[in-house]
Amino acid sequence: MANIKQNIANLYDTLIADGYFRDDNDEINCSVEQFGENLSNAKLAKVFYANLLEDGYFREGEDILLSEEDFLKMVGAKKEKREFYPLASNQMGLYFDWEMNPDTTQYNIPTLKKYAKDKIDAARLCDAVSVALNSHPYLTTTFGVKDDEVVQYPHEDRKIEVTHIVLDNEPGTAYFQKKVLPFNLKEDCLCRAEVIETPQYIYLFTDIHHIVSDGVSFLILDEAISKAYVGEEPEAEVLSSYDYAVSEEEARRRCLSGGRAIL
Repeated sequence: MANIKQNIANLYDTLIADGYFRDDNDEINCSVEQFGENLSNAKLAKVFYANLLEDGYFREGEDILLSEEDFLKMVGAKKEKREFYPLASNQMGLYFDWEMNPDTTQYNIPTLKKYAKDKIDAARLCDAVSVALNSHPYLTTTFGVKDDEVVQYPHEDRKIEVTHIVLDNEPGTAYFQKKVLPFNLKEDCLCRAEVIETPQYIYLFTDIHHIVSDGVSFLILDEAISKAYVGEEPEAEVLSSYDYAVSEEEARRRCLSGGRAIL
C-alpha cells in the first residue's frame, strides 16, 4: 500500500540535512538502511533530545546539564496515567497560535492517497484505517486550561470514525480542499479519515492536526494501516506523547533547579 521505504528515505534525508547521524568529522555514521531498521522509540527519543538541546533546554551556558543517556533512561520509563498532562514545548506555540486564530487550517496536515480500484478493497481499507488510527488513542486528545496551565486530556475510550463515501464521478481537487476544515482543539477529535470510492479509484483522505502528529507519525500510521489491511495487528505503543510531555516537564524542572540527577 503505502511506500514506507520512500517515506523513511525522505525522513532520513531531512534529518541528515539537519545535521543528525554525523560524527565529529561530519561524516555520516548511519545509513538509510540502518535508519530504517532502527526506527524505534530509542532513536526517536534521541532526535527529540537533540531538538530540545537546540532549543536551549538542558543547558547552562555551554554546559549540558542532562546527558543523552540519562534522558533516554528517563523517557524510557512509562509514566503513570493521569487525568490530564502537560504540553510538550513544541505544542505550546501551536496551542497559543490556535487560541489567537481558531479558524486557521495552517496546522492541518491533510494527506490523500489514490489506489486503483482493482488493487484495493474499499471496505477492507476502511476497517484497516480504523484499526490503525484507534491503536493510537493520542489522536483523540483534547486541550484546555486547568489552574492557569494549558493541559491535554486523554480520551482512550473515544473512537475515531472512518467514513466510507461512494461517489458516481471522479472528484476534482476542490472536492478534497473543501474537506480541510479547522479543528477545535478543545472539543474535536484531531484526526479525520475518509475512504472515498469512485467508479475508477479508491481514495484515502486523512487530516490530522500538527499538535498531535508529525512526519514520523505518518510513517508509523502508514505501517499500521498496511499491517491491519493484511490482517496483522499494528504494533502497540511502547511510549506515548503523554510520556514525552511528562518527561520533558520533569527534565525542565530539574534543569531550572540546577539538578543533574534524573531518578
